Amino acid sequence: AEKDLYKFVDKMDNNKIDAIGYLDTGNKLVSLYSGRPVILLRNKSPVFNNLKYSLIPYNTIDNKGYIKCYKPDKVYIEGIGEYTKVIIGLIDNDISMDGVDCILNSKLLEDI
Repeated sequence: AEKDLYKFVDKMDNNKIDAIGYLDTGNKLVSLYSGRPVILLRNKSPVFNNLKYSLIPYNTIDNKGYIKCYKPDKVYIEGIGEYTKVIIGLIDNDISMDGVDCILNSKLLEDI
């Protein structure tokens, strides 16, 4: 649905990642270590090669494993707000919605 699409900006050091994010009410993934919500972002930028990562375990109905994650300096989601206490999880698969590069976490709406 169009209303669930948001412009997403990840600012880190001197780099900026722009994406279109889909607010998925099913994405409630949080870091077991910090309790921060995890935003899933398609791994498509060379900027990601130079980051320090941690692995966060996940479970879905048909899969489980680890997601490579990093802490952004700040993310901005148009119409929702700015966040510093989130984790970005990088996914290698394409997202099945045209033009969407990022799955936003439903817990972000709880802060509004």
